[in-house]
Amino acid sequence: QYNYYKVKYSYIYIYIYILFICMILSCQKSTTNIIVPGNNNNSKLINRNLIAVGSDGTISFSFDTGNTWIVRTLGNSTFYAAGQSDDRIFVGGENGNLFWANKSALTEWQAISFGSNYTVWAITFYGTKGYIIATDANTDGISTLFYTNDNGNSWQNTTVVGTLSGASAIDQNNVVFIGESGVITVTRDGGISFTQIPPLVNQTILLRAVGFPSSNIGYIVGDDSTFIKTADGGNTWTLYDASPSFLPTDIYALSFPTTDTGFVAGLNGGFSKTTDGGKSFTKTILSNGTPPANNTTFAMYFNNTKLGYLVGTNYTILKTTDGGKTWVDKSTGGGSGAYYAIITPAIVN
Repeated sequence: QYNYYKVKYSYIYIYIYILFICMILSCQKSTTNIIVPGNNNNSKLINRNLIAVGSDGTISFSFDTGNTWIVRTLGNSTFYAAGQSDDRIFVGGENGNLFWANKSALTEWQAISFGSNYTVWAITFYGTKGYIIATDANTDGISTLFYTNDNGNSWQNTTVVGTLSGASAIDQNNVVFIGESGVITVTRDGGISFTQIPPLVNQTILLRAVGFPSSNIGYIVGDDSTFIKTADGGNTWTLYDASPSFLPTDIYALSFPTTDTGFVAGLNGGFSKTTDGGKSFTKTILSNGTPPANNTTFAMYFNNTKLGYLVGTNYTILKTTDGGKTWVDKSTGGGSGAYYAIITPAIVN
């Protein structure tokens, strides 16, 4: 009996020891620490702070409404997308790389890999329900939708028709996806089934960005000055007949801080503003006092109708405090790369 219990408890101790070692190794593999200097406030994201991501693993932080930036790297693969849940930030891009950090601890980033054959193009969350659009190099770029119900702790996936490039969650179950060939696809049940909207543009058009300032009002932009609007939560859409004289030739980014006032930007420094929900636009070229006009804007965020940011080629970062009338160059430089996404996280209490 003595030998039985001795052997029994020996196995238990060995099991606990192995489990402990595995936990340590797992944490070492999945956690990446980056140094963000400054005072203790720099470890938390609040409403004056921003994150921009881009080429070669570049991730840059601002803790003073975009006036100064701290440039770091997180791996070496290009990031194309950023998104946020209630309490986490997510960034993703090439080689299936996806990182997340708690908004209360920016220095610790957890790595999730969907597989090196995937490229992440879009991340959207509503609460703790999130969706990621990725293309699979092994299937000629066919899109895969990854979705989570638990704040990114676990993920499921399904194949989606078409090659998608963007997504916007209206709520947990209603999400609009866009992509190549003018594709607009909607799910009403959290990614279980999909409805494709009849094409509004020809098949050469790539739709590049989508956003919903309210549960009913939404906008889509893309190549050839494409501007599309919905007023019923994505059930029906209207293509606006806007010419390049009022809109950028190719539109890569949009931001609507209200249902009527919004901004679009894209190729060759093109930037336009509307105050009537897209019925009319005022166009300017970002050239005077800013980086060269041939810079392309890939992403944009406006906190309100006055304060906004653009990011793009040559690691450009521009800031406006007057609704786009004037811009201040806050670019970080550092080569021929680009920023592809910018995010202003919600307040952390």
